[in-house]
Amino acid sequence: MKIWPVCLSTLVTLAIAGGVFAQAGFTMSSQPPTCLSSLCGKGVIRASVAGEVEPQSVRLYFRAGSEAAEYYIDMLKGAEGYEAIVPAPLRETTSIVYRVVAIGPDGSISSTEPVTVPVTTDCQLAPLDAEQTATSTNLILGLTEVGQTGAPIGFSCAGITKVVGVDLTMSPNNACEEVRLAKGDPCLAPVGREQRGGTGLLGAAALGAAVVTGAVIIENNDDDREPASPSRP
Repeated sequence: MKIWPVCLSTLVTLAIAGGVFAQAGFTMSSQPPTCLSSLCGKGVIRASVAGEVEPQSVRLYFRAGSEAAEYYIDMLKGAEGYEAIVPAPLRETTSIVYRVVAIGPDGSISSTEPVTVPVTTDCQLAPLDAEQTATSTNLILGLTEVGQTGAPIGFSCAGITKVVGVDLTMSPNNACEEVRLAKGDPCLAPVGREQRGGTGLLGAAALGAAVVTGAVIIENNDDDREPASPSRP
């Protein structure tokens, strides 16, 4: 069993502002792709977050354009800023809406304005590099509302291995396993044939971004793999 620390103070309402702005010491912007593919392709969303101090964590909150409830994935810091792999939209999804959220070391929260990205069958996505491919096969999905499951509405389950619930419990993504068994997701490999990669960019620094006082996230399994996106704010 693993225990992931998490900050209770980050569970407050998220503040929304302009696309590029300064709030709580951060100047933020994102680089949306021109489109996303409905043919099982995973896109990359990048963001820059600048300030006098490093953010505790940076997250991508996203949803299908026709839905109201959001999900989130932790953005990983690389040489050129932060990035997150977006789960593949399903064919019925015509757009996604996302925003980037930065959490300061004091628990303060900043958010970019929501951005809409069209989803098309002819979108030409840039291929993922080796690290991105590894990360895309070990995503951890954060839930924001009671009643949500690890099978995000409007998106494929492919690569989403674990879920962090609103109760801060991390668990295997049983909902997506049920979808796989039911053959209800065209992007999922058949049972027994899925290949999972490594953990991508996450290391001690990403885990350290989640360290604060108070609550913990408890992972309810004995899988020793380090997750690609560890905890819910």
